[in-house]
Amino acid sequence: MAPAVAAGRDPVGTAEDAPVAARRRYLRDELEKIRTALARGDEYRSDLFDEEPVLSIMTGNPLVPVPPAEIAIVNLETWGNG
Repeated sequence: MAPAVAAGRDPVGTAEDAPVAARRRYLRDELEKIRTALARGDEYRSDLFDEEPVLSIMTGNPLVPVPPAEIAIVNLETWGNG
């Protein structure tokens, strides 16, 4: 049986441990941290977008993943309505 909490993780849990869909703002903030680190020449380790990303967009032929720093999380609810 697999452990309920990944090794080295807080047993109380954090937003990325929740068994629900990730919120748009949370994903946007995490992607912004990645972009900021890249702009500064720093490394940033994201639990959401590293080895097994929670979101992956593929493009091209053959398909290749879009780098997380190039993904934008936006609300298109009113896009094209005027």
